[in-house]
Amino acid sequence: MSTRTESTGFEGMPISAVGGDYTLDRVECDVGEIIENVLKKHDAERLKKHITFDAFSNLQGRVRLRADERLIRIALSVLVDNAISNSPEDCAIEILMIKNRKCASIIVIDHGAGMQLERQREMFNGVDTEFAVARRIAELHGGSINVLSLPGHGARFIFRLPLNEAEKDDSVMIWES
Repeated sequence: MSTRTESTGFEGMPISAVGGDYTLDRVECDVGEIIENVLKKHDAERLKKHITFDAFSNLQGRVRLRADERLIRIALSVLVDNAISNSPEDCAIEILMIKNRKCASIIVIDHGAGMQLERQREMFNGVDTEFAVARRIAELHGGSINVLSLPGHGARFIFRLPLNEAEKDDSVMIWES
């Protein structure tokens, strides 16, 4: 779980960065490794509820981005933590990685109660909510986070990040853990 203080938001990201400027520490990073690390970080939480992670990718090789790896892990952790919190016991959470010409998308699918459209619109508002921080991280990288959900049908969070020029080709990934 995250720790909050008045000066920092989720996982130590300054609250001011959500609504203002933040200098990214961009490095070459591997999206698959980020996903693996985030899923391992959440093992204890998911095991308490007997939840499995089903992660898929069908691309050969790795997807690399120039990104602030720590912040990408924070944003993805928000989505995975939400999926665990909102999923019933003894279920699976799917994590898909899809790559097209312009971006890599990480999709986190849970089988929880789902949510009304109004809740979907409100969840990224505010300054110090985990979802606002996650969306701001995506935006700082030139990407986005969106949610698709219906009451009674779980939620699907789509985290898009632009690719490096060398990575831009047409492929779909089903990443395997």
